[in-house]
Amino acid sequence: MIDLGLPHFTFEELTHCPHGGAMAARQSALAQHPETLASIQCLGILLQFVRDHFDAPITVQPGYRYAERINGAWYGYDVRAQGKAQGSTSYRPRSQHTRGEAADFDVSGVAHDDVYNWIADECGHPFGQVINETRGASRWIHLSIPGVRADGRRIEGECLSFVAHRQPRYILHKTVAGRWA
Repeated sequence: MIDLGLPHFTFEELTHCPHGGAMAARQSALAQHPETLASIQCLGILLQFVRDHFDAPITVQPGYRYAERINGAWYGYDVRAQGKAQGSTSYRPRSQHTRGEAADFDVSGVAHDDVYNWIADECGHPFGQVINETRGASRWIHLSIPGVRADGRRIEGECLSFVAHRQPRYILHKTVAGRWA
């Protein structure tokens, strides 16, 4: 058991794989790489900050999602989550989830809009993205630590919403990067 030193978040909670079996074992092993583990701990600190503010439990669903390239094809939880078949050659790892830098979550008893607005406007802690996501009847908040995109651009302070209807899309509402200096 890896101790992240956080009062309300465990390594297992932030790296849980709902698919079980070999995929869960591989995900847990890959999440223990030093760079990924450091990102998971930073993410846990950010989630702890949110939990402390709302004084309510947070359900992470999911945090880390592994994707691994083997002989030119991609395998893993994120590959599956992106709707690709295991062994996909068309998958492209862009998600911060694959680096342990992001989590999708709900705060018990608190409206998603309230959580999103507090993080975007008042939180005062550096973050990469906060996304108020809606897919059908499901809603959640996506939160990431500051990071770097695959193309090298920095991800910091982006406040977005995502709506999956006829034409799914992300909408950038504002950027609050640099206010933490």
